[in-house]
Amino acid sequence: MTRYDLVLSPGIRIQTVSGIIDNISLAMRTASIRVVPIPEKAVVGIEVPNSSGLIVGLKGILESAAFENSKSLLTLALGKTTDGSGYVTDLASMPHLLIAGATGSGKSVSIHAIILSILYKARPDEVKFMLIDPKRVEMPIYRDIPHIYNPCTCAADADIITGPREAAAALKKLVNVMDERYTKFAKEMVRNIESYNSKMVETGGEKEFYVVVIIDELADLMIVVQKEIEDSIQRLAQMARAVGIHLILATQRPSVNVITGIIKANFPARLSFQTTSKIDSRVILDMLGAECLMGKGDMLFLPPGEARPARLQGAYVSLKEAEKVISFINGQNFPRLYEPVSAEVERNVGFNADEEKRTRDLIPALKLINERKRISQDLLKANFGGSARATNILSILETEDFITKPEGTNKWQIDYDKIKQYLEETERKACGEKQS
Repeated sequence: MTRYDLVLSPGIRIQTVSGIIDNISLAMRTASIRVVPIPEKAVVGIEVPNSSGLIVGLKGILESAAFENSKSLLTLALGKTTDGSGYVTDLASMPHLLIAGATGSGKSVSIHAIILSILYKARPDEVKFMLIDPKRVEMPIYRDIPHIYNPCTCAADADIITGPREAAAALKKLVNVMDERYTKFAKEMVRNIESYNSKMVETGGEKEFYVVVIIDELADLMIVVQKEIEDSIQRLAQMARAVGIHLILATQRPSVNVITGIIKANFPARLSFQTTSKIDSRVILDMLGAECLMGKGDMLFLPPGEARPARLQGAYVSLKEAEKVISFINGQNFPRLYEPVSAEVERNVGFNADEEKRTRDLIPALKLINERKRISQDLLKANFGGSARATNILSILETEDFITKPEGTNKWQIDYDKIKQYLEETERKACGEKQS
């Protein structure tokens, strides 16, 4: 890609140049042109793709001085800028990254480059990857590396997470990991993972590892378990940075239903590949431009705090190259070890919004029955609002055998003993959780 810098005459506005972009594209005999202001030079840049391109290899960036001199374990080799220099950044300073792009734009290759960048910097006891791959085709090559982490399982059983509900369970368990680390850091009177690890080196204690969560297709998870995924991502994005947990979310459908306002607000760093429309570009970058990219790794990276994105050609790494790196790492025979968190979270139960709502409605309904000594849909409707909700609660009560309707009668029979026993057990369980 070649950039032509234009010095505008007095009175000529940037919008004037942007308005004739189709005419410039026709004159230059190319389909994709991007107009970008260059404030530091007081010029307007016109980026024109070259007739023949070169592959930007990951190896060249990994061997650059910028990457080798970076002390961060989470250094990322993203690609090359328009002037041909390697672009290296630090995930720890972002602290979370949002990636979007249409099919075939280079999004998955970029994720491989990000993973390999960290593998080149960090040992398994320094950084762990929690990989969530609903598509089941991009991440299997990393299944056996000692860096794999799943808070729901022991180290020996850790694997790539593929199911939406399994992903929701793992993210919710990761919130527990975050809380446990905050408690540990508070006891040592340190503010972040860097200070904690430095103190452990001095005292001879066990250091904490970084956790990088990579979700390759967020849209697939949001379809099935949106509330649970969104709640966990929000908590982690707001608080997890200090304890060494970082998120990388990727999607090929950057619609407002997938990249919600809550998610965008907590992900200041954005990486956009070619999008199919101007609307998608606005969703991911809050500006136009991604729809004009050429695909095949052409991307716009918006660092946190920057007003305009940097245009990069993403680093390319082939599957064969990635497999060689993984084979070398596995040949080192690093043990896959990590301590399980103390708080137990079920993997398949309790992460469904309907199930949570069901439990939330059941206890107040039982207390109401115990107090009024009767049950009817009208009573439930008056206290919970809405016929549909009242019908649902009535169905739950009948399914759990708290109420029954004998044959030949239209009157509910109430099992007060079972209701009393259930309420006592629930209260006892709640008290036990508070004490622990």
